[in-house]
Amino acid sequence: AHLRDFPLGQKVFAAARAEELAAEGTLVWLDPDALFLRAPDCFHLPPGCSLAACPVHLKNISTPAAEAPDAYWLRIFALAGADPQDAFPVATRVDGLPIRAHFNAGCLAVRAETGHLAAWRAAFLRAASDPALAELAAETPLRRIFLHQAVLAAVIWLAGATRSK
Repeated sequence: AHLRDFPLGQKVFAAARAEELAAEGTLVWLDPDALFLRAPDCFHLPPGCSLAACPVHLKNISTPAAEAPDAYWLRIFALAGADPQDAFPVATRVDGLPIRAHFNAGCLAVRAETGHLAAWRAAFLRAASDPALAELAAETPLRRIFLHQAVLAAVIWLAGATRSK
């Protein structure tokens, strides 16, 4: 697969580059359509916390928290070197469904020096070029569209990052 086959994959590369440019301190990554109705406090990372992220808005390709990960998610975990047992439950932002931790890639705060966004880029490149994952993603078109978010979830699990509301 060519990287242009992943419609939202450019976020991964832009975020990793922003992390390189920031080098240290807190970096906030937002989609251009982000709207805040009051001052956000979720971007303040307490000591020991290297990343804050919001759950995805809707279930889409997420795995229900009560079910085992499917073959697609198991492959994502394997390619990122993450353990699916590390995924804690969260609720989707819009409809409150309990899912295995899966995060919105359009609202993140990270400590730039940790390299989480560079790790996301490296894992995304592995996932985007993996023939087995391409086959699994072909079964559900949303899996290709949201591959960047699935990989982000695995990178967060791997990093053991602290979650934030």
